[in-house]
Amino acid sequence: MNFDMVFDIQHAYRQVVHAFAYPGEIVSLKQEADRLEAGLPCRAATGVLLYMLLDADTSFHAVEEEQLTDSIARLTYCQSCSLETAAHVIVTGKHRDRLCEIMQKVQTGTLEDPHLGATLLVECDSLQEGDELILRGPGIPHAHTIASPLNSDWVEVRALVNEEFPLGFDMLLIDADANCMALPRTAQVERG
Repeated sequence: MNFDMVFDIQHAYRQVVHAFAYPGEIVSLKQEADRLEAGLPCRAATGVLLYMLLDADTSFHAVEEEQLTDSIARLTYCQSCSLETAAHVIVTGKHRDRLCEIMQKVQTGTLEDPHLGATLLVECDSLQEGDELILRGPGIPHAHTIASPLNSDWVEVRALVNEEFPLGFDMLLIDADANCMALPRTAQVERG
């Protein structure tokens, strides 16, 4: 079955909005990812998110991924720029060990324009295995426990960078099974 640039993107968008509204909840992009045949050098679910988020009016940075950068620019007409100025930052699985360094460099917006904070798209192995993390904040009625798909060093760096709300960045974590979890800047994350 072919990927529909309207209906599949709309469905994925609804899933991502739900994920941001309820941080820590895992949503599936498998249906859309299975249909995508873009040939991007990243996971299919990441490709779905790229088609959804990127266009000629925004910017991106793919961390040390020249082939991915060229493909994204060609398919979405989105402009590639530096890590420090990108609206969307793609961290593929092979570069996630640099996540702490990347988090310290991304755009966090300004007090006048906090919406200019970057969105990080981070590929990970599994959203259901790993160290225990506790989430609190808007959209989380009670403390919610999740499995950390990443080395837990990033928790402190994220808290430090996102400390001065409304400044900060948002994260979308994508696993190998096309599952996605959102961690908006308002979500407080701590080790379990």
